[in-house]
Amino acid sequence: MPHRLFLAESAATELAAMLSAFRAESARLRSDEIRQVPEVLDLLRAHLEESGWALSTGARRKHGLPLKAVTGPAILADGLHRSGRAALWVETGRSWTNNGYLEHLVRPTACQDVDHVVIAVREVYNGPAYSRIIDAMEQLLGFGRLGLPYRSLLVIGF
Repeated sequence: MPHRLFLAESAATELAAMLSAFRAESARLRSDEIRQVPEVLDLLRAHLEESGWALSTGARRKHGLPLKAVTGPAILADGLHRSGRAALWVETGRSWTNNGYLEHLVRPTACQDVDHVVIAVREVYNGPAYSRIIDAMEQLLGFGRLGLPYRSLLVIGF
């Protein structure tokens, strides 16, 4: 399961549990039958809930888990580990083509309760989405000019 950790040398326990869940379900996650975020979350649910993660039960717009923003409306996440101050966003389609990864990189900066961000994207969607996202993240974060308030950022390809 390809992944890249930014802003930290090693993954926090909550992030290690996330990686373990993705690895355990990697074959099923790569199936063409998995097309929507709720389907991904359903595969991961048993692995993650025992580790303290809460996962949404449907589409993010209706069933997302709210994170309090400093100003404005709450930001909706696909998964939260409240005590570990971690949030998960899963993209099954628009991660690269519509810059969905950038939204999930930037919007949580308004949430004081998020130290660890996980963005999970398809490896291939209309081209090599995961590798393009990693290249873009390296450009954005590589020189330390873009200061983010996170302790870590984990990008997972599935």
